[in-house]
Amino acid sequence: MNFRRCIKSFIFMTISFFVFFNLCQAEADWDIQTADSVNWVGEYTSIALDSDGNPHISYYDATNHDLRYAYYDGIWHGETEDSANWVGEYTSLALDSDDNPHISYYDATNHDLRYAYYDGIWHIETVDSVNLVGEYTSLALDSSDNPHISYYDATNHDLKYAFHDGIWHIETVDSVNLVGEYTSIALDSSDNPHISYYDATNHDLRYAYYDGIWHRETADSVNWIGEYTSIALDSSDNPHISYYDATNQDLKYAFRAPITTTTTELTTTTAASTTSTAGTTTTAATTTADTTTTIVLTTSSTTTTICICLAEIIYGVYSEETELLRSFRDDTLKRTPEGREIIRLYYEWSPAMVKAVGEDEGFKAELKEMMDGILPIIREEGE
Repeated sequence: MNFRRCIKSFIFMTISFFVFFNLCQAEADWDIQTADSVNWVGEYTSIALDSDGNPHISYYDATNHDLRYAYYDGIWHGETEDSANWVGEYTSLALDSDDNPHISYYDATNHDLRYAYYDGIWHIETVDSVNLVGEYTSLALDSSDNPHISYYDATNHDLKYAFHDGIWHIETVDSVNLVGEYTSIALDSSDNPHISYYDATNHDLRYAYYDGIWHRETADSVNWIGEYTSIALDSSDNPHISYYDATNQDLKYAFRAPITTTTTELTTTTAASTTSTAGTTTTAATTTADTTTTIVLTTSSTTTTICICLAEIIYGVYSEETELLRSFRDDTLKRTPEGREIIRLYYEWSPAMVKAVGEDEGFKAELKEMMDGILPIIREEGE
């Protein structure tokens, strides 16, 4: 009985909390501010938040062709960080462990990759000046606050990568076809780079990563796709990429499924053999004890988990009520860390809850009555 009360309380509090939480959020207004209005400014923006949650933004001053940087600490501060030549397009900004800004950007006068960082004073340097390079920059800082930059080589139409560990190291990551525009970089838990980018020859989405050697692959080749990429890595270092489908004018999303490892144990027994020759019985002396062999099978296929949820038990698999609750899960609960934790707990306890409901029609009727009272609130909130 206590377990059943827990089920009812869990469902009621989960749905009620997030319904009213989202009703309150829906009434909140966006706070919109002008961070800089001097000259023609604001293209090629990149943003990061410091440890206090304050925004830092790099951007381009199109009037003076300069690199600009703005930050907020109660009021907005806007500064010109580089005004030598025609500079400041394709900015990418990251903050180090001391909340100091690091910015990669393009020098359009010399067609170079530029990098600026602050540690009490601003330092500005040219990273790569070989050929026409430096467009489509993307910057990430490793665990030692060293910069890693992906960018485009417009002379050779290649994807390039630079990192600094006391000196700059520069590599060509991919030179097959016309590749390297629209780069985005992320570093995994070992500080290895992962880069998404565009293949302009085949109009494909490309992905490269480093684990001692570079690996390159086509992530999506259906239609004319792969521009405007952005990459992020999850807690298991799996890549997630957003990008543009130019054929259908759609936003697309790709993620690489984790590798699934299955271990199978096989036990083999070889029995003693007996042969008989000319009336004489001979027993072979080669008896092998039980031998256990472990085989590890690794695949990169997606693991599919099939589970029956409470909504399907109460209302049916394809009912309007079940679809509404699925939408509530996907459109409301999944939007917040708290909601995702509720989902995780729900599926962890789902088998026991389904079993309890399936064994008692009276309990099932009680849950249905409770859910019937909550569903109208969910419908109204979703409209």
